[in-house]
Amino acid sequence: MYLLVSILHGIGSLISFFVGCKLLLKRPGTPLRRTMAVSLFAIGLWCAGDMLAQSRFSSEQMLWFGSTVSSFGWSMLPSLVVILFAAFTGREHLLRSKLFLLSLFIIPVLIIYKNFRGEFFIHTRFPEGWSFAWPSTYAAYAFYFSVLACNVLCFRYLFAFLDTLGEDDLPMVRRAKWLIVLTYASFASIFILGILVPMISLTHVPDLTSLVALAWGVMVPRYVDEG
Repeated sequence: MYLLVSILHGIGSLISFFVGCKLLLKRPGTPLRRTMAVSLFAIGLWCAGDMLAQSRFSSEQMLWFGSTVSSFGWSMLPSLVVILFAAFTGREHLLRSKLFLLSLFIIPVLIIYKNFRGEFFIHTRFPEGWSFAWPSTYAAYAFYFSVLACNVLCFRYLFAFLDTLGEDDLPMVRRAKWLIVLTYASFASIFILGILVPMISLTHVPDLTSLVALAWGVMVPRYVDEG
């Protein structure tokens, strides 16, 4: 099971980088497309890191490397999604605010640092591969808070944007509603698979959260990008 999931993570990483590069090279280059591309690159790092961190063939050093690479993806993605939806809903003034951008990335940088030091996840080796558990530390609780705050901001932006649309904007209304459905379903799935399942000690279950994020990342450009 772990081997199959590792292969899927590797394929998912390639797909993420391919779609991200495709968006980055698309013209005209807009902040919205660039943010989508960077979000997909983050998912690609997440998948690539999980491929290494969960493999039965990985040593402790490879586990550390994979966990560090993965942390660049999953810790940064919620903040990137906030920037993406701020751009989509026309809140360009937020994208020009250094304080707003700094506040989004303080906790992700802390998480990456803790992962680099090997002080974040509790890893256990099984015959099938490596598993992880969330620690009861201030860094973990800070991350929970940041993910919740990012999701609240995303939905606030999208619902407020819906209120500004009139009857002549039905295509945009549909796009915004689909973004709400996709993002809510993805957040709920990632929360259950990536946080609740490890918390209740089902450590023998492979982590599939990066693949859920990949599905979100591949579908969202259809509703965000007009081109």
